[in-house]
Amino acid sequence: IVVGNGLIIVSVALVKKLRQPANYLIVSLALSDFLVGLVVLPLTIVYDIMGEWVFGPNVCDVHVSFDVICCTASIMNLCMISIDRYLMITQPMTYPKRRTGKLMLLLIATAWLLSCLVIIPALFGFTKNVKDGKTCLISQERWFTIYSTLGAFYLPLAVMLCMYWKIYLEASRFNSRHRLRSYSTSGSQRVVSNPNPPVSPRNGAGSPPHSPDVSNDRRVDGIGTGHPATRGRMESSGGFRPFRNLISSGKNGKIPDKTHSRSKLSLLYGQARCCRPRLLRTTSSPAQSASNGSKHSSANVRKATTSRDRMRNVKATRTLGIVVGAFTFCWLPFFIVTFLRPFACPIPEAQDCIPLWLVRFVLWLGYLNSALNPLIYIGFSPDLRETFRFL
Repeated sequence: IVVGNGLIIVSVALVKKLRQPANYLIVSLALSDFLVGLVVLPLTIVYDIMGEWVFGPNVCDVHVSFDVICCTASIMNLCMISIDRYLMITQPMTYPKRRTGKLMLLLIATAWLLSCLVIIPALFGFTKNVKDGKTCLISQERWFTIYSTLGAFYLPLAVMLCMYWKIYLEASRFNSRHRLRSYSTSGSQRVVSNPNPPVSPRNGAGSPPHSPDVSNDRRVDGIGTGHPATRGRMESSGGFRPFRNLISSGKNGKIPDKTHSRSKLSLLYGQARCCRPRLLRTTSSPAQSASNGSKHSSANVRKATTSRDRMRNVKATRTLGIVVGAFTFCWLPFFIVTFLRPFACPIPEAQDCIPLWLVRFVLWLGYLNSALNPLIYIGFSPDLRETFRFL
């Protein structure tokens, strides 16, 4: 416990690459576990070996206070890490800008303050610890047991499980979108890879229907084109049928009225203008092409960066899931026994109420969590492993 957590603290303090706001909470977690091994465990080992408390009532109060504060701080730091990870996963564009050192220090201060609030009633005399000369035990009053177990374990556990469940849902949605995007990208590449356009039966192979020659785009009032082939195609396809109808109206020597013809010409002009075939520009300037290419490349870079950040957050979330699982496995039996003891035993202070071996076993199982946390973070962090090899 002391060596592993001490190495994490020293690594982050000495290596500039690790001195990031994201690692402040991990340092706070390592500090709380380090204090458990340095301050709490030595007296607990002597207590277990001797079978009775031999250090007096005042040292008993100090020992119980440090035990509750350090263990609760470890739990609260895990809770803050889960909240921080949840915000990183669900707000990848905005939260990293707000994830400054001040915010991390605020979360750390909140974790330690909540840890102190759990033991405040015992420190200010609202309840008294059990210290009868041979026993050193935290207060067994029912109201304080409910208050301390809820504040130190059950509420933080509920927050961690809720955060991790939401993180899991968000990661599942991200993986689904990533697979769908990969499928659509591969499908579009297969479509674009076909270089032969469809053959039009009217205009010949490879030519779009009703598309005049772009290089000879000479329009007269937006209606006609000066290219003979285009004019022939338009006439053969019936593109100027309204004008032929207008001309045919003057057969047999009947010349239409000028005003009527002018209005009819304007009407047909509007029809021809709205219904003329759209010209497709197939060439663009090099500057415009370079601009479009740079825009597409920058957008692709942003998308790739966001995807890499998401994948990195998903991996960090997997590490957090293992940490939360280890925490639940280690501390849940202890807090179940601690919560049931005042309600199940007529005299909770008596050591024969619950088998002593069971009490000691669940207590040391909780202390084991302080040794597992550094092993998990070292095992899943390449930067920490590299720093440890250097040290």
